[in-house]
This record gives sequence, C-alpha cells and structure tokens, in this order.
Amino acid sequence: MVVFVCSQCNATLKKSNVRNHLQFSRRCSLVSCVDCHKDFDKFSVESHCSCISEREKYDKANYLKTSKSNNISKQAEWVKRIEDAIQNCESQRYKSILQNIRGNCNVPQKKKKFENFMRSKYRKIPEETIEYIWKLLEPLKRGTSSTVPLEPQKDLSSDLTNDEPTIKKRKLEDTSEALNNYSSENECHLLSLHHIKNVLAELGGKAPFSSLRKQVHFHNLSVDY
Repeated sequence: MVVFVCSQCNATLKKSNVRNHLQFSRRCSLVSCVDCHKDFDKFSVESHCSCISEREKYDKANYLKTSKSNNISKQAEWVKRIEDAIQNCESQRYKSILQNIRGNCNVPQKKKKFENFMRSKYRKIPEETIEYIWKLLEPLKRGTSSTVPLEPQKDLSSDLTNDEPTIKKRKLEDTSEALNNYSSENECHLLSLHHIKNVLAELGGKAPFSSLRKQVHFHNLSVDY
C-alpha cells in the first residue's frame, strides 16, 4: 500500500484520501510518497499505485532486481491499461468514466467483479455502458491490439414491433377507403368496381392490397374460363 505525506500540513494520507485532501485544503497542493520521496499533485498521484520495497530501499547493495512482473504489481499494470483505454477512447462521456475509475486502487480485473464494482460505484449506470467500458479494457487485458467498439445504441426492435400492427391497420383502411372513393368514371376496363367490392366483401371487408389483387385476378380468370 502506498502512503503519502502532505508537503504543507504534514498529514499522513492513504492514496484513497489524497484526492479529497488536496481538493478541500486550499493551501495543500502536493503530497510526497513516503517510500520514494517523489512529489505528486492531485492528477499525477493517480498513476502512483506501487513503489519500491523496503528491501530495495534499505538494502540496495544486496538487492537484485527480478523480472518486471515482480516489480510492478498486477493492479499497477491494470491501471496502466485503463490509462491506455483513456487514450484510445474518443467519446468524452466514456473517457470521463474511465478517468474516474483510474482513481481507484482496487478496480477488479475479472468481468463479473468489474460489473458489480461499476454498479456499486454508479448506482444508475446502464448495463450497456458497463459492457462498453469492459470491451474497451478487455483487449488491453489480454495484451492484444485494441479496437474501439461501437458505442451502445438504443434498441429499436421493440419499437418497430409495436408499430407494425398500426402500419398494417393503416394499409387496410387505406385500401378500403380508396375503393369506396373510387368513382365510376375511373372504372377499369377489365374489372368493374362492383366485382372488386364483392371480392373485398368475401375477404371480410378489409384486406391488404396484395391479397386483394390476387383474389381479383383469380376471380377474373374464373370468369374468363
């Protein structure tokens, strides 16, 4: 765990308390890491998730650096991936969410735990937003090339389904109304208006134009034969 000391008031702070301390204390603007003695402001402190160990600090002569994975904690690597996602994200909305997430030292790296973390942190966040944020981070977690996923859009399938009966009803009404307003002056030379109305009556008074046309054509062939 990284611990900081305020450069102005000498308050000892955990990383989770640093941002609030610098935000609400007007005369405090910098904190110093107790291990590496580097100074950080409220923005740069977010990226300082790990520091040198006591063995490296006090026993430098006998300390042998191991692999990179042993020096940098998994959480620090995860924060680095979040920073990479911020750079790749073009949407200002999702970029601000990622920037807010970056300030936490305990961001889960597994999908289920990450989803629960997002729900608890943002009470009314949509599920598609959580899924989109995870898709931004997942390629970086696997170490593959990141492609920015499409932003979630409103599902219009339900609206189209609900409007379909209304559209069909309007087509039926328009067909019936057109026949009722049809005058004898515009009578077709092949079929009489009376014949078409009889066919429409057999279909129940209302029918789609395609069905009406088929039935009229069928009756016309029957009359010819």
